[in-house]
Amino acid sequence: MPQKDGKLLMIPGPCEFHEDVLKVVGEASPSHVAPSFIEEFGSTIGMLRKVFLTSTGQPFVIAGSGSLGWDFVACNLMEPGEKALICNTGYFSDSWATCIKAYKGQVVNLQMPVGGAVCPKMLEAALKKEKYKIVCLTQVDTSTGVKNDIKTLASIVKTVQPECLVTVDGVCAFAAEELRFDDWGIDAALTGSQKALGVPPGLMVCVMSQVVVVLVVIDSDVKEESQGQLYLHIILHIETANDHRILLFHQCIDSMAYFSYLLLLSSESSASSEKS
Repeated sequence: MPQKDGKLLMIPGPCEFHEDVLKVVGEASPSHVAPSFIEEFGSTIGMLRKVFLTSTGQPFVIAGSGSLGWDFVACNLMEPGEKALICNTGYFSDSWATCIKAYKGQVVNLQMPVGGAVCPKMLEAALKKEKYKIVCLTQVDTSTGVKNDIKTLASIVKTVQPECLVTVDGVCAFAAEELRFDDWGIDAALTGSQKALGVPPGLMVCVMSQVVVVLVVIDSDVKEESQGQLYLHIILHIETANDHRILLFHQCIDSMAYFSYLLLLSSESSASSEKS
């Protein structure tokens, strides 16, 4: 809905919010250990799978901007020295590369001309030249107005290097542009709450494939516990509805506590209809 001064916000995000969202944001915050919150949060995780068109992907919701997703992917999927192929279509691709370098990953930049989408033939050639741990794609880069064909590009990656992980920055695309997480073989996809999801800023949403979840669990046995491993414990306990789950995630869930009240307002009605 338009702002009180009559101005209409027409940027990719933050976007205009429905009046129902604004009403809920103004309500008192629930306790992060309240049974009603736990049930609602678990329901929201399930509905996120519907948005990302996945039946097996594991959603993560963490307090932070959409760009936090770059850190979440880099620190959980890569080890120092491993290679990432950045399919560069603009400013946000540059920033993702900078983030990976901060985690001591080796970045190879597949640069496209300004205003040009990722060339499938160039991607295929790059993958045949050397091996990569991950390929980083930006679904829509608002700095250049480019939308990439994620379906085609992901297929090329999995054909040439089946073990390479396909990661997608969809901050201003998810829930607006099509992304079939399971069908297209995506391994990690990230976005921010303030874009097409249509709620206020402050949350990073990332969905990871079961292949990646296994990697996160295995890595925790070798190195210090990662972000993914920490939040995975929390979310799995919520989803399995363990009677003792409050004690298990009491200290960790604070940063996610208000998400279910912002993301999908229909959670209570959906939960009720599923029970009936």
